[in-house]
Amino acid sequence: MKTMYYIAVLPPNEIREEIKAFKLEISKEFKSSHALRSPAHITLQMPFHFEEEQEALLLNSLTLLAGEQTSFNCSVKDFDHFDHRVVFVDVLPDKELRSLRTSLQDHLREVHSFSDKKLPERFHPHITIANRDLSADRFPDCWEAFKDRKYRRSFEVKSFSILKHRGDHWEVYRDFPFSQP
Repeated sequence: MKTMYYIAVLPPNEIREEIKAFKLEISKEFKSSHALRSPAHITLQMPFHFEEEQEALLLNSLTLLAGEQTSFNCSVKDFDHFDHRVVFVDVLPDKELRSLRTSLQDHLREVHSFSDKKLPERFHPHITIANRDLSADRFPDCWEAFKDRKYRRSFEVKSFSILKHRGDHWEVYRDFPFSQP
């Protein structure tokens, strides 16, 4: 049976809770709650289907990949949007984050035969706070509420995580700590 997964960097709990507060505000004020279905994260690999019977192979290979990674700092700053559907906390450009994503994509391509279609080149790191169910008529007011708001945080990335779809939400399924300081 195929199950859906995605791979992401999760900020520390304190930052996740702060971002969850933004999502809750948007849910209450703008009737957009879809972003609450997963914890605050920076997507490294978009959702994909994978045979659950092969899950152990995937998890073992990701453990090996994580063991080759070195921790780095990541910073988020303020808010931005894509079109008129997605509002997010912006992630500042970071070569280490891009390098981690490239390593992950190469790994998924080589070890698990992911096609180029599953591994898009475009990468705009962000942490979504409103998407899919943010209606076009509510978007302007939502963006107005966040466009000038200030939010800055930095954190050390010491791992990445795989999330598993559980029907109506995404669950953090396993963390993969980096072994190199």
